[in-house]
Amino acid sequence: MSGDERLKEKIKIHLLWTSIILIFAVLALTGWMNINTFEQKYSESKFSSIILKGQKVTDKIEYSIRYGKQIESYFGMNELLIDWVEQQEIVENARIILPDQKIKYAYYKDESQLDQRLTEANNFSGRESGSFAKAELNDQYHIFIPIKDKNNLWIGSFEIILPSAYISKNIEPYFQKLINYLKITIIFVLIILIIYVLLLRPFNKKIELKKSSIIMFLVILMGISQITYGVCNYLTLKNAFTSISKDTATEISKVVQEDIEAIVRQGVSYDQLYGLDNYMEDTLNIASIIDSFWIEETGFYRMNAENQINDLNSVDSKYLVKVSMGEDNKQQTRSLTTVISKDFFNDSLREIILEIITIFAISFFLMIEVVLFLMVYLNKKMQVKQNEVKVNEEEEEIEDDGAVVRMLAFLTAASCFLSVSFIPKVMNQLYRPISGISNEFILGLPVSIVFFAGIFFTVIGGKWVDRQGWKKVLLAGLSCVLFSSVSAGMVQNAVLFVLTRGIYGIGYALAFIAIRAYAVSLKKSSHKQAALAASTSGLYSGVNMGAVLGAMIMGKLGYEKVFFLSGILAVIPILIVIFLTPKDNAKKVTGSIEHNKNMGSIVPFLVKNKEMMQFLLLITVPMAISVLFLDFFVPTYAIVANISTANVGRAYLINGICVAYIGPLFLKYLARFGNRVKLIIARIITFCAYIVFALFGNILAIIIAVSMMGVADGFGLVVESEYFLNLKGVKKIGSGQALAFMATLRKIGQSFAPQVFAIAMGLGSMKGIFGVALISIALTSLFTLISYNFNKKNGVIKNAENIG
Repeated sequence: MSGDERLKEKIKIHLLWTSIILIFAVLALTGWMNINTFEQKYSESKFSSIILKGQKVTDKIEYSIRYGKQIESYFGMNELLIDWVEQQEIVENARIILPDQKIKYAYYKDESQLDQRLTEANNFSGRESGSFAKAELNDQYHIFIPIKDKNNLWIGSFEIILPSAYISKNIEPYFQKLINYLKITIIFVLIILIIYVLLLRPFNKKIELKKSSIIMFLVILMGISQITYGVCNYLTLKNAFTSISKDTATEISKVVQEDIEAIVRQGVSYDQLYGLDNYMEDTLNIASIIDSFWIEETGFYRMNAENQINDLNSVDSKYLVKVSMGEDNKQQTRSLTTVISKDFFNDSLREIILEIITIFAISFFLMIEVVLFLMVYLNKKMQVKQNEVKVNEEEEEIEDDGAVVRMLAFLTAASCFLSVSFIPKVMNQLYRPISGISNEFILGLPVSIVFFAGIFFTVIGGKWVDRQGWKKVLLAGLSCVLFSSVSAGMVQNAVLFVLTRGIYGIGYALAFIAIRAYAVSLKKSSHKQAALAASTSGLYSGVNMGAVLGAMIMGKLGYEKVFFLSGILAVIPILIVIFLTPKDNAKKVTGSIEHNKNMGSIVPFLVKNKEMMQFLLLITVPMAISVLFLDFFVPTYAIVANISTANVGRAYLINGICVAYIGPLFLKYLARFGNRVKLIIARIITFCAYIVFALFGNILAIIIAVSMMGVADGFGLVVESEYFLNLKGVKKIGSGQALAFMATLRKIGQSFAPQVFAIAMGLGSMKGIFGVALISIALTSLFTLISYNFNKKNGVIKNAENIG
């Protein structure tokens, strides 16, 4: 076998293993997400029956306190806890926690204070979590039921501790099924890949890997395997949800049965059971898995009277659990029928489907980026072998293609945007309210400081690139991202968290100006254009994958793990820079990007130019602010509206797709209009997006609003730059300096945007956004009026060339 043939076989093996690892990773992530969702829903249903039983303890304590007992000196409390725990099959410990976090009583007392991590990560009083709060720590679940005094003031919490292993043990059979399906799917994928790679011809006539056909083949194969595996997961977990729903409903039925029979044993007949409504309502509030209760010949009890069911025959039997109750003093018996909530059941399955679809979407970006990079790199190895060139020349060829630039932009963006969907939520958790300071204002600080840092370090980074070269600046930026990510996952203080986000802003600004400098440092014009386009494509892919993946993982593992993963991802581009990029030759190239040494001398000219400043203030700044609707307002509103972080992440995905694909498509249909009209259309679409949210304010309205904004940005940002560059004032000072000023003003607008939306939230989220919409359309109308004669009087080229 010749050297070329041996190299081709090696490349085939590389391609085979890379494809297997990628598809395995995607399928494993799908399986892990699905089983984790199932575990959360299973534990939620199991906790319902435990909480109902624990509520009896708090009822006894509260009853005694109303009649004079003090919780600090409650005689017989330890005996009460011991008696209750020993009646429970899975409870490890039960404790009474005072507001100062002191453990006053316990089934067994192994510490005097509640672990600080429980009080910081959760409101253990339950005051912000309905009737109870829960947390997981050290392989144990902790459930806190608040205890109130006669004035309904919180005086302590009843803590129930359960082993995590109990949940894990019960989901193990389903987990094994998912593992078996994964094995079968991977074997199928491996067979198909071996046939394709070894028997077919993945090389073209130039002995290069066929990019388009290979990517198409792998995407189709990934899609088929993921759909197949997803359907198997769905059917398995659907049966599992049916089983656990029945089991939990049976347990809850027994608790309700015991409580009713306890009343009946006191001489109350079934036809005298009055006032059960409050008891049933409290039970239904705790047990979200239960829709309603029916007591034969007595009545139906449910929270939502609008959906009251009058005939059990209309309910599918799989949603019903029936138990018989004992005789009353009139020798009458009754049956209790528990109706399982269809919403709980269907929402659980819907979450499984959404996870499968979402992971498929982000795996699409991952597969394309990794395979593209791998194929270009392997093709270069083939060329090097054939031409017998030196190693240094090989590296130069690799970087000239722009593939390294694309991968750097993709990984850097993925690392930076992994946490973007929940920054306000983390701040809300760490921040302790201060009287007189708006909570929304504080929640905006971690976002604002990122843009403030970006304003200064974009300019500073440009100077550093001139003096030190892009490679050192890029490594410095990635190191800042790495440090800030790890630090953010460790800090438990709001001030320190804001500081870590400031360091992140520095790193983000330095990294991306260095990547652009790397792209324009390439010698050939065609290579520069390819690298700049590749950096933009990589950026969009990284943002989409990072935001969605981070949001999904945060809901499963907590925000700390996401920050640590962000740090790990930042290490990969650092290694690529060190080992796969050529010698730095990027000095003196940033003038055409976002930086110019003489910026200070042109600012007065720009400020005095009315047409330019009117455009920047009426169009550029509002467009910059609207971006923060998704980056700040939606994550903050999600806290109030109880919208999951995973759904916020999906909003980012949809917005990114609209920006990258649908927006440019719109531009083609608007080709007959001038840039001025296109800008006005983009702003009107944004105004309509605000109005959609202001009218409805639910998750569907958010999805529609961010989709519309994505479309508007997809063509509006391009047209904005084109329109600006055609102004007479810009032609006098040069496009590079003018664009740098516009970029700086945009960042200033973005840094103040969180406070704009904080004020809107202070007025009431939907009402406030309606106000933002009115201001937005007013500024657009003003721009429309004052720009009416720009084409003739102020230097804008009439009917300027449209961007296709």
